[in-house]
Amino acid sequence: MSVTPNPDWQNNSDNQQAPGQFSGQAAKGGPSVPKTFPQFQPTSEPEQPRRQQGDGGCLLPVLGIGTVVLSLIVLALLLPPISLWDVIDDAVNGSEDDTAAGDELVFLDVSATTPRIESEGLTITANGNLAEPFGVHVAALSPADYLAENTPSQGWTCETALPVGFALASNVYSLMQNGTLPRDLMLEVPVLPEFGGDDNGSLALYSWNADRGEWSFLPAQPAETAGTLIARVTVLPRCVAAFREAASVRQVGVTLATSDTFAADMLAANSALYPGALHPTADGALSGVLAPGFETGQAYDVFPVVQNFGDPAVIDVATVRRILQSASLRKTHARQIAAFVLREDAGYAGVLVDYRALPSDLRDQFSVFVRELSGLLQPADRRLVVAVPMPEQESSGSWLTGAYDWRALGRYADAVVINGPLDPLAYAPGGAVDAVLDWAAGDVSRGKLVLSLSALSVEDAGQGIAALMAADEAVSFLTDVQFDAAEPLEPGQTVTVTIGAPGGITAAFERDDAANTPALRYVGPDDQLLRTMWITDPLALRYRLERATAHGLGGVLVRETMAAGVLPGVDTALLAYWLDQPVEGGTYDPVLEWIVKDEAVVLVQEIGQLGQPFVVQLADGQKTLTVDAVIDGVLVGSRTAAVAVPEEPETTPAPEESAPAESESALADEAAPAEAESTPEPATAADIAALPLPTLDPAILAQSTIGDEFEVGAQVNQINATSIRAVGRTHLAWVKVDVAYTPDSDPADQQSLLDDIQANGFKALLTVTGSLDDLANADRVAYFTEYAAYVGGLAAMGADGIEIWQDMNSATAWPSGELDPAAGYVRLLALSFNAIKVANPNTMVITGGIGPTNGAGDTGQSDALWNDDVYLTALAAAGAADYADCIGVRYINGATAPDAVSGDSRGETPIYYLGPVIDRAANAFGGAKPVCLTALGYLSPEGVAPLPAGFEWAQNTTLDLHAQWLTGAVEQSRDGGRVRLLVIWNVDFATVDDTTVAGAYAIVRPDGACPACDRLTLLFE
Repeated sequence: MSVTPNPDWQNNSDNQQAPGQFSGQAAKGGPSVPKTFPQFQPTSEPEQPRRQQGDGGCLLPVLGIGTVVLSLIVLALLLPPISLWDVIDDAVNGSEDDTAAGDELVFLDVSATTPRIESEGLTITANGNLAEPFGVHVAALSPADYLAENTPSQGWTCETALPVGFALASNVYSLMQNGTLPRDLMLEVPVLPEFGGDDNGSLALYSWNADRGEWSFLPAQPAETAGTLIARVTVLPRCVAAFREAASVRQVGVTLATSDTFAADMLAANSALYPGALHPTADGALSGVLAPGFETGQAYDVFPVVQNFGDPAVIDVATVRRILQSASLRKTHARQIAAFVLREDAGYAGVLVDYRALPSDLRDQFSVFVRELSGLLQPADRRLVVAVPMPEQESSGSWLTGAYDWRALGRYADAVVINGPLDPLAYAPGGAVDAVLDWAAGDVSRGKLVLSLSALSVEDAGQGIAALMAADEAVSFLTDVQFDAAEPLEPGQTVTVTIGAPGGITAAFERDDAANTPALRYVGPDDQLLRTMWITDPLALRYRLERATAHGLGGVLVRETMAAGVLPGVDTALLAYWLDQPVEGGTYDPVLEWIVKDEAVVLVQEIGQLGQPFVVQLADGQKTLTVDAVIDGVLVGSRTAAVAVPEEPETTPAPEESAPAESESALADEAAPAEAESTPEPATAADIAALPLPTLDPAILAQSTIGDEFEVGAQVNQINATSIRAVGRTHLAWVKVDVAYTPDSDPADQQSLLDDIQANGFKALLTVTGSLDDLANADRVAYFTEYAAYVGGLAAMGADGIEIWQDMNSATAWPSGELDPAAGYVRLLALSFNAIKVANPNTMVITGGIGPTNGAGDTGQSDALWNDDVYLTALAAAGAADYADCIGVRYINGATAPDAVSGDSRGETPIYYLGPVIDRAANAFGGAKPVCLTALGYLSPEGVAPLPAGFEWAQNTTLDLHAQWLTGAVEQSRDGGRVRLLVIWNVDFATVDDTTVAGAYAIVRPDGACPACDRLTLLFE
């Protein structure tokens, strides 16, 4: 992509906007001035229509007048008596004989009674203070007269320099003013009748910039009635006219990420290369390295990318906010970027700044930053490219651009890149992209607008949730080969074979006409569309690129062209687009091959079609039927069934019964609590229980709007595309993350974490737990006070929920011998509750999750462990209900359906069954507080490493049961009326070894499949 440099813009009375992308031939001899000065009227004359006054204050005119006066005085001594002052007036302004009455400039008055005037077809409406006199003189020329330079002798201020490749679409209007300018003016410029039906969005308004001797883009929008462009200005332009802009030049840019493989073929088109990525730091500097492989000084321009994200799902808003809100940091950051681009022998053509998800309160600061950076780059002939998100349209039709002031960015930057939507349907003619580009061309010159889109394929889970994916991921759910007959099969039987996803989900493939894109659609058993996998083939990519051409944009920027998972032929499609030639081939049609085997012997190989059944006729003597489904050469699914032999039918041996084993862990990645060594009781421990608990002003609590609606979330290990996509596609509301507290912790360190969660549309739940050693060795009162201040700081930053510690009934998390909640925890809870509510009454406070256990035996308590029911009862008796919005409980020991109350191999103890676990927590508080399941999960070894000893109770939990039970637990909790929040444990933990089995709970499995996501999506839709 090539962008014309845009020089520094200086405010002047001739223009409202920076120079656009084209210029006429510069005005010879400098700025244009009226060819004849208007005449002055003597003050003693009767009042005449107001006329433009000439310029005064220049030395040469003063000297000239002085010379005339002196000469006249000398002559007056020799000639008969005459009026000296009449002679002087004639010499300066011309005599009445020299100026025809028609040459006087007539100014139309604009006032509070007549704020709207019309002249020569142009309408001007004044807004604001009209108490002071104000008038406008309008002169108009048709395009023919303008080009022929048939200009008036007076009142014309426009040079006749028409830009190459642009056609006049209206009269050319020359404007003069006198008096006091109102707050702003609205200009309504009519286009010529032959352009009134223009439907390709190529008309734009321009004003004459006398300082540069060129026509410059003036932001304007079409009127409701066709044939008029409307601009709002704060300075009256010297000249204004409508132009039909030149067609798109089909310039192409491509990105290169650090994870991509550089491919020079992608640069066969007249391309610009955008290597990523540098990132801003808190002190305004830059960090990171650019992707390798490219060189400067080649046939393509290089624009390094500065962005506030590594993964588009994880955006660092906090650092950019810190920079923009400080004038010194903002200037430092601009200088750092400029220094990187301008350094000797770098060879860069400019820089692309892509700061995403900025809040609207940073709008002015971001515009100032772009202006400052532009001022550093453009004098050195380097170009500034700024990326902006797609705006949102209100029901009223207006567009919300948030932190991105398109007019300001279009004024200062050399190009404005619009990060287009992922949804291929948005690129259909008349779709969302067309609507945005129609509007955008009124705020930014088309020559500066660049449409950015991705070459990767897209997974659309419905309701606006879309994510990029590799093309081969489209068929990744097709793992379930199904037979329509029960086993064992009969010899000679006809079997119909289909392939779909687990749970009765089927798939059908087609090329969607509206999007001109291949689509693989997954449909549930109830015929409900679950997700659409859009495969971006070269033909689909070319189809989307043409939207830029249809709107005459300055170019396109295609992302991820060199990423893994892009279909072959993208380089050819880009070259064909640049040359305006058709794409040869370029269509994707998956090849499904059925392979039928009897044991290891291949019987049939046949090409099928996705969504269509395949029929197999069993041969006589066949012992087994195995059908493999191969898509594009990759085995995606297989099914084997036994064929009955009348003489000796085969049977399936029953699985051996697992030996019961008991797991007392509150989380399965923690060892079962053992008798811990006793920690000497601190001197202050006994005093803590006797201390009065703090109170809180009821007026603060009355401000809370937390509500009691049932919600679901999930705990993640890392905030990245995998975890965010899984939570988003299942329509969950919360994301939970563990935060480790130490006495020197700073709440501000978690700002980026909160931003990452909340910027993706989720509520943030932070589980804040300190070190057992730190707590055991600290002064309890001081430690509790510091902890409370820390969680209060998190609430002040906008945390939606905070869980105060966890597993306090075990010496693995709380000092041995001090497990009685009245002896410590309730005071920590109370101090934390008060600090949180003072900082943010709408932050939900949850007591630390207690894991169901009966490991303390019949007494229910020991120095190292308290049973959950005993602990919860003591927690209530100590007054915890006054300092919590919800009672935290964890349930991850289940090996039966969520509605079961018996049948677990370990026995009938209530800790193994979801319903009784919820009841025990709710009943301990008399039903006065809702229950929050801060960790609910089921352990499944399928597809992960073998479980270590002690977890035999979960060996028979398949992934299908795992998904069924999670969904059933959500339904049961929702319908039971006692649960406020359920957090699924977990999304993306990966480890399964002798120390932890957290990875066996994850809903996203090592192969990327997420059966639970499919079921949860159906539940919430």
